[in-house]
Amino acid sequence: MADYRIQAISGVCAGADNTVMTVYPSVAATATGRLLGMLYECLPVRIFGLKLSNLLFTLPTAPIALLLYLILKVTGPRYELKSKSMEKRAAVGSRLLNQVDLSEVHDVDLEQRSGQEFYKSCDVV
Repeated sequence: MADYRIQAISGVCAGADNTVMTVYPSVAATATGRLLGMLYECLPVRIFGLKLSNLLFTLPTAPIALLLYLILKVTGPRYELKSKSMEKRAAVGSRLLNQVDLSEVHDVDLEQRSGQEFYKSCDVV
């Protein structure tokens, strides 16, 4: 009978530091993005199920949000959750900016700052 081992996380092998997930920060992680989020949520009156501020402000400010998104993808960081550590790397290339072993993490909290409600996002602290 063959020895088949069930992996807890697909593609992760014991003893190796494999990448489990890679994420890029949202525009909601920046001050400009949060300011836009506050603008998009400022008028709670709904018209046909949509907030009035969404109807008025999202299209005119779309170029700002798109530029911010592109800048983040080129110059911002990316976060890689590995089987043994969490790494912060440059978005382009593989330069390591910071690393924390998962054994050093004792608590993880989610903190939603003002302006992040629109994006349905929060900061991992």
